[in-house]
Amino acid sequence: RGEQALLCRVTLRVERRGGGSRGGFSFPKLRWVDLRNNSIEAVKVDARLKNMLGPMVLNGGTVAMSGNNVKSFELWTGMGDEEAQRWLDWFQEQVVTTAEERAGVTRLRIRTGLITEAKARWWKGLVRLEELDLTGNQLSNLTDEGLFNGLPAALQKLRLDNNQLTSLPEEIGNLVHLRELGLIGNRLTALPKHFRDLESLEV
Repeated sequence: RGEQALLCRVTLRVERRGGGSRGGFSFPKLRWVDLRNNSIEAVKVDARLKNMLGPMVLNGGTVAMSGNNVKSFELWTGMGDEEAQRWLDWFQEQVVTTAEERAGVTRLRIRTGLITEAKARWWKGLVRLEELDLTGNQLSNLTDEGLFNGLPAALQKLRLDNNQLTSLPEEIGNLVHLRELGLIGNRLTALPKHFRDLESLEV
C-alpha cells in the first residue's frame, strides 16, 4: 500500500510540473490510493484527473481522501448521468465521509455537459453549501423528490444557465438567502408564484 500511495503522489507532482496537454497518466491496474489526512481543499475532476483515477473510482477501487479540508468539489468534462453519479457517490463515500467534513463543503459544481437529471442525494449533508452550479448540462426539469427542500436555506448562488428547463419548482422559494440565480439560456415560459419570496436576490 505504501508503494501505491507513493506512486500517486509522484504522478500528481509530475502532472503539476508538466503543465502541458500531453494526455496525463492512467493506471488501470492500480486499485488503492490513500490521500487521507492531507490539506486538500478543492477536488476538481477534469480530464486529467478522470483519466488517472477513473479506472479506480468507476470500477470499485479505493481512492481515500477523508481527513482533508475539502471545501469545493467540481465535475467537469463530458460524462453522462451514470458516470457522474459514480463520481458523486465517491465524493460522499471516500472524500467527505463524516457529517463534519460534509458541513465544510461550500461549493459544488457539476458541469459535465451531458447530465439530464439532478438528484437531491448529490448534496445530502452539505448543510453549509453556499454555491451550487449546474451550468451547461441538459436538464429539462427539476422534479426529483426533495430536490430543493434538500438544499440548505443558506445557499447564496444557484447557477442553472444553459440547460433546457421549461419550468422551476415552487420549492425554489424556500431559498430565502439566495443572492444570485442564473437562468440564462433555458426554455422557461413562466416563473413559479413563490419566486417572489426570493427577496435577497440582487438585481
